[in-house]
Amino acid sequence: MSETKPTADADADSSAKAKRDKIAEHFEGNGASSIAKSDDSDEESNGEGDHAKASDDAAKEEKTKEDEEVDFLPKGNRLRTKRGVIAMLGGGIPAFLLMAKNGQSGWAVPVGLLFVAIAAWGVMDLLGTFDDAEDRVQERTSIESLAMPLAMTAGALVLFCVFLALAQASIGPWWLGSITVTASFLGLVA
Repeated sequence: MSETKPTADADADSSAKAKRDKIAEHFEGNGASSIAKSDDSDEESNGEGDHAKASDDAAKEEKTKEDEEVDFLPKGNRLRTKRGVIAMLGGGIPAFLLMAKNGQSGWAVPVGLLFVAIAAWGVMDLLGTFDDAEDRVQERTSIESLAMPLAMTAGALVLFCVFLALAQASIGPWWLGSITVTASFLGLVA
């Protein structure tokens, strides 16, 4: 029963020492490591040598655990400046010009949507989204397996554009246009 347990002050001292060690490693060669080491020698001369040694062991174990942990944000792919910028400008400039013109055309909305999609693809390509290494890819999907979902999405887009054009032209009662446009949009994005 005469065992002594470390107090909160001892735990605080060990965490402070671990922080000093990290700072000393970071600034090694700038004189900071000698300051940290001289502080350590003072502690050991004060009779806390055993506790300091135990905290050193704990800090080393903690350091090895940190080294073994998986990096949550691994270094990403390099930027694809040429391809990405060309696609961004190729989609962004026509979309901007289409939105900036004074008159309206019936074909402007679907063509503008196409230009915005090209610009968005350019941004993703610029960031290297499509260039992951084979060991980082968990699963691949073929275009054949996406054929039915893509066809359904294209059909929902066409249906939405038709209902939107009919509602904009005031063909039918206002409430019917409200329901059909909303329902077709939800079918498109759901």
